[in-house]
Amino acid sequence: MLALGVQSGRVMMVDGATGEGKWAVQAYFPGTDSRSRVAMSPGDGKFVASVGFDDGRWKLWDSASGAVHRVGATHDGTGACTCTMPTREDGCPVVAHTGGICAVAFTPCGQTFATGGQDGAVIMWDVQTGAVEYRLQGGSSCCSVSFSAEGARLASGHADCSIRVWDAKRGVILRTIPAAHVSFMTSVNFSPINDRILVTKGGDSHIHVWDIESGEKVRSMAGLAFAAFSPVLSPDGRTVAIASTRDARDVHLVDVESGALLLEMAGKPPTLDP
Repeated sequence: MLALGVQSGRVMMVDGATGEGKWAVQAYFPGTDSRSRVAMSPGDGKFVASVGFDDGRWKLWDSASGAVHRVGATHDGTGACTCTMPTREDGCPVVAHTGGICAVAFTPCGQTFATGGQDGAVIMWDVQTGAVEYRLQGGSSCCSVSFSAEGARLASGHADCSIRVWDAKRGVILRTIPAAHVSFMTSVNFSPINDRILVTKGGDSHIHVWDIESGEKVRSMAGLAFAAFSPVLSPDGRTVAIASTRDARDVHLVDVESGALLLEMAGKPPTLDP
């Protein structure tokens, strides 16, 4: 099964093998900036977490039925919170984002998930209770979050082009890489087999490979639209799938260590219903 967040603010579940839709919900108001991001809990895939660019609430959905499991509280002067300040007033019990939420990722164990917001914060949430585990303040708007394979580290990419690496257990920062790209960060992805390796994508159409222990950039590739590790295409985690800016349907498989092109797959035009 595959969870999708689409431009209209909808969240959908489809069969990855057949493309058959299982359910779809209008998760967020279909406005001018209603894009939604989603993540599916690992292991049993019981939950789908969604966040909205123009909405300060996350939502958890039952992946089988599409029913709402839990909705996060807001901290924007409406809903569960009466504060109007950018940060909590003394006595307010709500700890949440003060603007839209841009990123979401589950820990490998599936018991917690992280959200990154336009307020620059990264917040860890408990799946069962919806409670905040801790809040990390990362500076400018957080565009992407990713957990390492063991769940010990959390990486966040920000609009000021910086990368921050956190201790996901203690909520403390381990390293900051400033000016990682020359344009805002669009994605960060840990290698599924090596906690030292992080692949990032910026609005500059460059993909960089980082050794986060040293903070050094070990490889760079240009003219690319997206990059992700795929357990299906590369179970050993040594290959990254990237989409070309020339045609986003063209997918290249690249060896992370050497940068060598292993395979190029030319996409086919989509089949449209009459």
